[in-house]
Amino acid sequence: MAGTGLASFASRRNTGGTTVAAGGLVPFNTAGVQYGTAITFSPAAPTTTFLINEPGYYRVSFDIYTGTLSLLSSVAANFSGTAVPQPSTSVFSLALAGGVLSGNLLFQAVTAGSLTVSVSGLTLTLSGTGTNAQITIEKLD
Repeated sequence: MAGTGLASFASRRNTGGTTVAAGGLVPFNTAGVQYGTAITFSPAAPTTTFLINEPGYYRVSFDIYTGTLSLLSSVAANFSGTAVPQPSTSVFSLALAGGVLSGNLLFQAVTAGSLTVSVSGLTLTLSGTGTNAQITIEKLD
């Protein structure tokens, strides 16, 4: 029955400082929670790619805690399948080095595909302490 809540969800996070060059993918090396089969990912760490296995409406949210050397970096969620709107049209830019880069978006996956968070601009340095990136992907029902 449509409209009853979440059909599927997955979350992951990253710990330990790392840098991601422009064109690279943000890593998520620590398991979070997962429910359902619409969203899967490789169990190998670090995960950079999430599989969207079913058409439907999805919400993606992420927070990336940056180091002080991350000025002029941007990220975008990229989807390899057909989507409306295509998530990569939403680019999230870092306003302050050493700050949090956050993104939230909704899209309709018309076909199955893979979802990644890629870096553009200059190299992105993730904070060296604690959790420095987290992502939550939800299939809405």
